Amino acid sequence: QTRRTRWQAEQVEAADALRARLGSLLPLPRTFFRVKPAGGKGDGLFATNGIDAGTFLFDYEGERLSASEMESRYPGNPGGDYVISAGVGAGFIDAVTPDRRNLARYMNHDGKAPNCRCMTMMSPAGGRSML
Repeated sequence: QTRRTRWQAEQVEAADALRARLGSLLPLPRTFFRVKPAGGKGDGLFATNGIDAGTFLFDYEGERLSASEMESRYPGNPGGDYVISAGVGAGFIDAVTPDRRNLARYMNHDGKAPNCRCMTMMSPAGGRSML
């Protein structure tokens, strides 16, 4: 092996280990959150307990959509109110359907001072959006 291919193999191994660790994370119990009116945009999600920075909250769940499905479903409103990207080339996740969504749909995002971060993990099954 050349130095570069050894480095590449190490990177793949590290990525696989990280993917395995992230895949085993469990969401916080529902009791850590409460859905209540957020003013101006309907309901929002609020923590009922202190949550340490860097804690995995849950995945963003919903119906998987291709870009064309998302565009036809939400003409004039790209992304709708409850749609997020599942990662480059992995389509979108729409949390509007009641039997496919979870608490993540109630999270409001403040672009100037966000208090939560979304990370997308790619796998052969598609993107996983983790909050």
